[in-house]
Amino acid sequence: MSNVIDLASRRPRPAPATEILHPAGIRVPIDDPVCAEIVTPEMRGEIDSGSYSVDLIAHLADADFAGERVLVIGAGLGIVSSHIAANCGAERVLAVEADPRLIGFMNRLHKANGVGWVEAVNAILTHEAGKRVPFYSRPDIRDSSILPSQIVADELVLVPTMDLNLILAEERVDTIVCEIPGASMRFLAEADLSHVRRIVLDCSASADECPDHVDILVEMTKKGFDLVSEGGVIVFERSEAKNTEAPFRAAADG
Repeated sequence: MSNVIDLASRRPRPAPATEILHPAGIRVPIDDPVCAEIVTPEMRGEIDSGSYSVDLIAHLADADFAGERVLVIGAGLGIVSSHIAANCGAERVLAVEADPRLIGFMNRLHKANGVGWVEAVNAILTHEAGKRVPFYSRPDIRDSSILPSQIVADELVLVPTMDLNLILAEERVDTIVCEIPGASMRFLAEADLSHVRRIVLDCSASADECPDHVDILVEMTKKGFDLVSEGGVIVFERSEAKNTEAPFRAAADG
């Protein structure tokens, strides 16, 4: 009989990780099967290294949204909306996401980062409210969309639509942050942006889908915006926005 002792089997095994820490300081829960299904191993690596939404978060690192009301379109996991709420001084953050699987996860992530007051909404923003639009739910959440493709969908779900103009007016939105620039620009170009001060478009992860910069510039110039930053992240600010209070805010405060 062998007297060899298997010391390796007696060593305490490390407890499984319950969260990933994005270098921007955002905690991402991975402690249950639902989280593990949403945050794939590839995404875990990107979050851990900081390459997930890297350009947008880097741009927002020094952003000052003090007292502003921010609409995040295509909020995904909620990392960017958490960062804005925790570090940019926003008064109100509304995170809109089309994929219904992500709403519960996003609420958990917001709470884990001390910003449970951020409102996560499952909707597709259009100019017609009250409808339901087919949404293709795919294994990788970044492949999911309202558009058919060669990537097989796990499920086809119906997602409610919300009127973008109504949200902009009722929420008194100062800043729009778009994480899905191609789709966003199509309806932003037709939206009433008269009271919006700033638009931030993340084109880094979907350069092929991002509208041509010239087209964006033409549309935003018509609506009274100046181009203040371009590249992976495109930023428009309303002309003289820093020196002029938006009419709705003056009316609301008065």
